[in-house]
Amino acid sequence: FPSHDTASAAIDITLRVGLPQCELGTYVSSVIPTFGLPGTRGRDEASAAVNASWYNQTAGTIIVEAVRDTIPAPGSLGASYGRFFSVSDGTLNNAYSCGTIAAQVNVYTAVTSGGVETMAFSSLPMTAGAITRCGLAISNASARMALNGTLSGASDSTCTMPTATTMTIGQRSDFSLETTWSGWIRTVNYYPLRLPNSTLQDLTA
Repeated sequence: FPSHDTASAAIDITLRVGLPQCELGTYVSSVIPTFGLPGTRGRDEASAAVNASWYNQTAGTIIVEAVRDTIPAPGSLGASYGRFFSVSDGTLNNAYSCGTIAAQVNVYTAVTSGGVETMAFSSLPMTAGAITRCGLAISNASARMALNGTLSGASDSTCTMPTATTMTIGQRSDFSLETTWSGWIRTVNYYPLRLPNSTLQDLTA
């Protein structure tokens, strides 16, 4: 704030800083609210209800930019199928999501409707500590995943889009420890239409 004192007189001020927080790390992290005592970081649990004002139940595209932390040990945070995002009815029976598969090396996308997996892509590798851009374009007619500008598989996959009520970021719909993303979600962009494969490549390159 500007302050002017031409007479060199003492100025008595009070500064109040809300939620001061210093952490060693590469990226900005969310606030840890504390009240008089130190606190430890818990996992962020971000979710939003989907509705017709912005979400399309028959087609859509999600583009995520994320950074993977170190490969987690079995049984720890994100050790199995850590998710960039999940869109579901709150159960695992009707959901589509994108994240890593158990070995934490390849990116995996799956669509489940009525308890039946109707589409899955799992062949694209990612590197811990590097920025990864992943996209899923989906409709009742076809679906395709892209990672860092490369399309998955040799062709589109047919699938059935599940009816959704909730989108979760960095989690699967059940918020289980082992499916929590171990790293950072930098951006999430949703488009209420199935974008062309060429656009999917451009947005993830």
